[in-house]
Order: sequence, then C-alpha cells, then structure tokens
Amino acid sequence: MTVAHRRVRTVVLDVPSASHVHRGATMLADALRTATLPGATPGRVLIVRSLDVGDIRADASPASLALSIERRVGRLEAAAVSWDDAGAGRAPAVFFRDDAEPYVALALRLARHQPVQAWFWPLAVRAWRPAMSRDEALRALLFGILRTRAGVGGLRRLVDELGEADALEPVLGALRPTDGVALLRACGWSVPAAPVGSPRVEGTGRGGMVQRWIERWSAADARSIWLAAVTLAIAPSARLLDRHEPAALTSPRQSRLESSATPRDGDHAESSDNAGLLFAIPILARLGLAGFLESHQELVDLDLPRRVLDRLSERLGIPATDPVRLAAGRPVVATSDGRVEFVAPPRWFTAIGRRDTMVLRRSITERGTRILYDRSGRLPIALWRGRVSSAVRDLVGGSRVRRGRPVTPSPDVDVLVGAWLEAVRRWSRRHARMGLAELVRRPGRVAATRTHVDLVFDVRRADVRIRKAGLDLDPGWVPWLGRVLSFHYADE
Repeated sequence: MTVAHRRVRTVVLDVPSASHVHRGATMLADALRTATLPGATPGRVLIVRSLDVGDIRADASPASLALSIERRVGRLEAAAVSWDDAGAGRAPAVFFRDDAEPYVALALRLARHQPVQAWFWPLAVRAWRPAMSRDEALRALLFGILRTRAGVGGLRRLVDELGEADALEPVLGALRPTDGVALLRACGWSVPAAPVGSPRVEGTGRGGMVQRWIERWSAADARSIWLAAVTLAIAPSARLLDRHEPAALTSPRQSRLESSATPRDGDHAESSDNAGLLFAIPILARLGLAGFLESHQELVDLDLPRRVLDRLSERLGIPATDPVRLAAGRPVVATSDGRVEFVAPPRWFTAIGRRDTMVLRRSITERGTRILYDRSGRLPIALWRGRVSSAVRDLVGGSRVRRGRPVTPSPDVDVLVGAWLEAVRRWSRRHARMGLAELVRRPGRVAATRTHVDLVFDVRRADVRIRKAGLDLDPGWVPWLGRVLSFHYADE
C-alpha cells in the first residue's frame, strides 16, 4: 500500500521574534507529515506554486494545522491543470500523471528547443536546473528518471516516447564515452567484458536510426550495448528480468515480439468491478515467477505472466474493455509458441502443496512426452520429452512416483499456463482463504500510464484476509508488466 510523499522546497515564516521560528517550523513539519492530502487520481504528482497555511497559533496543535492544510491543498488540487494545459504557466497548481512524466516531458521540450521557463519545471524535476546546457540537462534527465518509482521502466519510456517523436537523437548526441558503462550499471545490467559481434536492432520501428548511432560509436562502446538493450526492452517482454541481458546483445539478435495493448493515459481513474485481478501479481511473485523465468529463458518471449492473467480473466468473464485488463495488457504474440518444457519452482511445494507423492503420465498422441503431476494428479509440475533431465530428478528427489493413465494433453503452452493458474488458485485458497472469483471481483478504481498502474480500493471495504496475506503491499516495479504497481485505500 502506497503512502503519499510530499516535498516542500522553501518555507517562509513571518514571526514576531526569532524564538518562535523553531516552534513554528516544528509544528508545520508535523502537520505536513500527518495531513491527508487529497488526490482524485492515485499516483498523480501535484505541484503547488505556493501554499498559504494561515496563522500558526502557539497554543494550537499540529493536528488542527494539518486539517487547515488539507482544506487549502484540496482547493488547489481541485483547480489544478495538467502541465501541458495552455494556462499551466499561470496556474497556482499543475499535475503530472505519474512521477516519470515530468522527466519525459521536459526531455522532449529540450530536445525540440521548446520553452522551459514555466515555474513548475524546477519543482517537478529535481535533476534539472535552468542554468544547465541542453546536453547537460538531457544527460541529467536520462540518469534522473532512473530514480523515479518506474526506474528502468521510466528510462525505457523516455527513450520510447522521444523515439516516437523523432526527438531521440539530441539525447544520444549528448552522451559522453563514459556514460555507457554508467547507464548499464544504473540499470542494473552487467557490462560485457568483450563484444563478440556488432549489436543489431531490427524490427523495432526505429532500428535504422539506432543502428546508425551504434555504428558511429562502434560495437565496443558500452553506449552501443546500452542503446541496443533499452531499445529491445521497449518491446513488451520479461527480458528485463535478466540483469545480464546486455551481454547477450553483443551478438546479432532480432526482436520478434508484437506490441501488447498499451494502457490508456488519462487524467482520472476508471472504475472496475474486478480490480482484484492484479492481486494475482503478488501471488505470482510469491510462487517464484521471477526465478522460474530466469531458469527458463526460452519461455520469456511467451509472456507467461500476462497469459495467466488473461486466462484468469477469460475464466471469470471479465470483458476485454475492463480498465483492469487494459492496465495488465494483452499477452504479446510470440513465434516460439510450440513445444514447451518446464519444471515447477520448488517453492510451490512449501507454499501450496506436498511432494511426498507424484503422478507420471505419458502422452497418448506424442511418443516420448511425459507430464509429471502433484499427488492430486491435477497440477502439472513438469513437462519434458526424451530423457529425464537433472532438473526433473532434483524436483522428484525422494518422492514416490506412481504411474497414472495416459493423457491426450493440451498444447504445451496451455499446460504451462494452466499449471500456473492452478498454483495461483491454491495459494489464494491456502493463504488468503478465498477462491479466485472472490479475490478478483472487488470494486476499485484503476489509473494507468505507460509506466505506472495505481489501484484504489474503498477503505470501508478493506478485506482483512487481503491485508493478512500481504497482497496489498506494493509490488513496485514489475519487470514483466513493464509498470510500477501500487495499491491504495481511500474513503470512497
């Protein structure tokens, strides 16, 4: 659950004597810390030009001052306009849709030589100062956006949006030779020891421009590796899970993914009767999804997590137009949608089941195909062809394996997605004491941008089972979702 952050740049106190300064500053700090500041849209950044808090009485409590601040900020919030509104420069308050948007918007204006004199830019973007040169400012924004909640996702968004606007080249031209290594490390990516080929970025929509810069810098330049990595990462996939991905990009590689649906950007949150769908994301994390994808790199392009959410949505009859489904995005279409082999994470057996007995079944239709189930015979925990791998042997360990009846299996991908969905269902039953329908079907408001998804639930309908299971703890940056996910409670 997210707690709103607030930052004050300058405080001016008009006091009768110096002895009142400490008392007034302390009361104001306490009041600002405890005030429940308004916000019609979760995750939105409100920039206030100035706030008159009124008289601070020496005998008053911080709580009474906090109430006064809440009312005054509420009036300013109601009058706030979007940063790109024609009257934003004269408005007492402006808003950005998330904390990455100011960096993207300012970078775009700088790259296009557009005016940036408005009062709110230095307040919204701490990494930038008006006295900076354009190159210095663009570099500062590139590194500064990594410190937002979106992190690497914010950087990906900046590169993507500037690329769409044909405004990326000024940013690339501002990079210094040492920035490549710094950017790779800031993204949490490893620095290749020695490139084995020239990075190529094809099929990304702007590969020609990117390729020109890679050739200008040379394949050995870390800027080339970073640019190839972040450009390929723009295609929706779980590739960002691999912290060593840039090393793999030193050999020719082509992005094969089609774009998934992008959440609509809006100034308001949209209502959904199925806002609990995204509670499945923390469950997937508890079941070891990240480690599973790292150990099954060949499955990354299948967009497995979104397929699980999509299957769950279809099973519950959630319309494709529901805001929560739009926020999650549709699964990408990958070419490697044929044979799939997998071994379930060991965490499943501590979180949702036992491993004393397992059931082995062979395929009727395909010789050499084996599916291993848990003791119930309903949860697939491994699928392979040919000889038994060491991973399967480790999974079985000392368990007793009995032979079950041969099966006519579904396509491999359906078996895999069904296994993860069944695991999510069992986790919810065991730890949250509810089925998936009860978990998902709960009203809320959804606000989605390119890098953030915020869900707001009525505090009066807060479910103690959700709280006890920790499902409303903010996941933060979710690499495969490509978003920062946050949960909020408000008095609706």
